[in-house]
Amino acid sequence: MRYPPRHLWDQGRRRGRMTQLTATVCGGGIGGTTTALALRQAGLTVTLIEQAPEIKEIGTGLQLGPNAVRALFDLGLERELRALSPITQEIVRRRWDGGVLNRTTLGSFAERRYGAPYLQVHRADLLDLLLRAVVSPSGAGTPVEVVTAAQVTAIEDIDGTAPVAVTSAGTRFPGDLLVGADGVHSLVRQAIGCTVPVVNSGDMCFRALIDGSRVRETGELGFLTEQQAAHFWFGEDKHLVAYPIRHGDAINIVGVVPEDADVASAGRRPSSTAEMVDAYRGWDDRLTTLLGTPALGGVGLWTLQRQDPHTMWTRGNVALVGDACHAMLPYVSQGASQAIEDAAVLSEEFAAAQHATPAQALERYARRRTPDAHRVQQEAQASRDIYHLPEGPDQAARDRRWHEASGEPAGAIDSIYTGTSRSTNAIV
Repeated sequence: MRYPPRHLWDQGRRRGRMTQLTATVCGGGIGGTTTALALRQAGLTVTLIEQAPEIKEIGTGLQLGPNAVRALFDLGLERELRALSPITQEIVRRRWDGGVLNRTTLGSFAERRYGAPYLQVHRADLLDLLLRAVVSPSGAGTPVEVVTAAQVTAIEDIDGTAPVAVTSAGTRFPGDLLVGADGVHSLVRQAIGCTVPVVNSGDMCFRALIDGSRVRETGELGFLTEQQAAHFWFGEDKHLVAYPIRHGDAINIVGVVPEDADVASAGRRPSSTAEMVDAYRGWDDRLTTLLGTPALGGVGLWTLQRQDPHTMWTRGNVALVGDACHAMLPYVSQGASQAIEDAAVLSEEFAAAQHATPAQALERYARRRTPDAHRVQQEAQASRDIYHLPEGPDQAARDRRWHEASGEPAGAIDSIYTGTSRSTNAIV
């Protein structure tokens, strides 16, 4: 999908009442800041509210599918994004013992096929880039007002024409549009009456950054830094992905294992490289060598949560984006990418609709995005069982299918990377 170039957003502002509309975005993560930027460029006056003292991401790496990268390029961020990382050339899938099962070609093919590359970046770098763009005095639209240390505790006038976000300090933020980008524990989702729960999946994941300089010094790990690629290992009840970020300064690790009671209860806990090594003991020697290499910062264990697909994404002039409306497992590496697509489609509807009310624009946003996001949620859930098969006939059949599917993306993944189709309401 190609989202409207900025001259079409400008046209939308000139032709309608877009300059009169205001938006309040609750949540300053990647989904929220992308939404704020996209709505700014659609001609809305935007306030972005974040409960933390500053908008800052301290996480690890992030994979961005071409569907998301294309949307970010269309927001004017192509040069900056390309500077963050080399283009991802392929995805390599291995058995737990290291035998290669499948290679998916990305690189220049993805750019030709989808209009943008596949990228792997640090979450903090992407969030910093987005934040600089939303407040920049240059670029389309009015710079976003960013309010930090403001915890939204209530949504009032939810069925009115100007819903209000109310903070714990009593500050009120009314807007013609209110967007909940407030994650899996979304207050805005609760306020609009959505009762579909976010639940633990039964899995948890290690997240860590391994020192890239130490990896380069270890000959057997050279394959991790010789090109930009994602490397997966699959085995019974668990899998792991590793890929370089920040031009090889770090190797990002996401290792999925069965959830333990402490993480299930608390949501997260500290871990260590030693615990990672122990979790994958007996697997590919290169993998355990990697996991035993010093980490940059701490190692953490996080519960993995999910939500069944549902259609209650909007209510009147209130909408949800990202994990607030489609929390999904990370097994197709699309969580952040889907939030970015939400933001792009939401802004497109406001830019393209000359005479629609905010509620009508939001209805169209949900109608366009829910089928695609639901498909990704379902694909991620189905992948959990496929990835974690024990040795046996089902695993052998899976391995044969994967071997035969080597090459360019196809099937469900090709559809996901193609992204949500253009709006029939787009300005032409």
